[in-house]
Amino acid sequence: TLCYMPNGQIDFDYPSREDLMAIIQHFGGRWMKTMNRNKIDYTTEYNGLTLRCYAVEPPPPVRS
Repeated sequence: TLCYMPNGQIDFDYPSREDLMAIIQHFGGRWMKTMNRNKIDYTTEYNGLTLRCYAVEPPPPVRS
């Protein structure tokens, strides 16, 4: 779900991990991770806008 906020922020709500990777690849730059309960929010600045991927599932555990 894409949501534009009037404060200059664009939210991508509940993207899958695959969608998250595509968004990060498309916009590039440095993304900050913030825990949001048991999910992760990713944010970056792009051309004067704040982009946020909201409530992304954490990556699966790494098996060794």
